[in-house]
Amino acid sequence: MVDQKLLGVLNHTLNNINVKKYLALLKKHYKITYEHSLRVGLLCVYLGYENNLTDEKIKLLCYAGLLHDVGKLSVQRSILSKKSKLNKKEWEKIKSHPRKGFLKLKEQEFNEVRKIIIMHHEYCACPYPRNCNNGIRKIKQERRKKNGYKELAQILSAVDMYDALSNKRAYHEPLDCESIEKIMKEQFKGKKKYIKQLIKKCFVDFENKNITKKNEK
Repeated sequence: MVDQKLLGVLNHTLNNINVKKYLALLKKHYKITYEHSLRVGLLCVYLGYENNLTDEKIKLLCYAGLLHDVGKLSVQRSILSKKSKLNKKEWEKIKSHPRKGFLKLKEQEFNEVRKIIIMHHEYCACPYPRNCNNGIRKIKQERRKKNGYKELAQILSAVDMYDALSNKRAYHEPLDCESIEKIMKEQFKGKKKYIKQLIKKCFVDFENKNITKKNEK
């Protein structure tokens, strides 16, 4: 069961007129990305509370989670739904989406949110740099610099990766908790505690689903 406190934060954010606008565009463009964004928003709030973040940071995380893939509005649906391996040109399109999202979110209220969004693939084994012309070495150097959004970007990155692995995508079926944990330990380059927290939730959710199925029989 989803904690009512988490739902309260999510629903409050979903009532924002600009959030509604962007999510409606995502839903029309590619429903799977829209549904993913809703789950990421809720999971970001969950990890925010798990890590005792302030209400203000949790609010930022929720906005960032819901809007992190707005840049994919600039990526053709045919690429987003492709089941086979992307070619180089298609992959470059995908890698541009954090920066496209940053540029698209021009509203004053999203000034902080977009600074988190642009970083949400910078904690992967092969990061998408904010400037796609920069190499991995420069991104690693930037990670070491003081950044007020680093913690929130890491949480968003971990949640985004977790949700992508745990749900059906065009190119794969949902993975089990053990497989998700193995991949995240290899691919996620942020704090490992976020992996532990997400995998713990994965097993709890799995057990709850089993209990529900048994009760329905």
